[in-house]
Amino acid sequence: GDPLGIIDDGDNVIFDTLLVSPSPNITYNPVTGVFSIGEAGVYYVSWWVNTDGAEASETVSFTLETSEGATYPSSSPAPLVTLQLNGSALIDASGPLTFTLINTTGANVNLAETAVQANLTIVQLITV
Repeated sequence: GDPLGIIDDGDNVIFDTLLVSPSPNITYNPVTGVFSIGEAGVYYVSWWVNTDGAEASETVSFTLETSEGATYPSSSPAPLVTLQLNGSALIDASGPLTFTLINTTGANVNLAETAVQANLTIVQLITV
């Protein structure tokens, strides 16, 4: 993405504000958009992105992808590209892993001009 509020196709969503980080086992790199989970366990991740158009695309799609190869896609119904798209994932981590939220629309996506443009929450449910 770039500072104009556009997430390029194939790019990670970059979150610029960390509100709470109660676990040293979950870290985030605000430059790359990569979240790291440091120990095995079950994690619940929920996210949303406020979008406002996607070039000629009639839908917007974002996918949470883990380094273990799991994907959790979410897409809007056509012809809806201005909305709050959300998704969630239950990640059963067998050990340390990373994950990202990626624009998989096939087009650049404009972020809505809202106070908060995107949010992601991670909760560790079970420690192995």
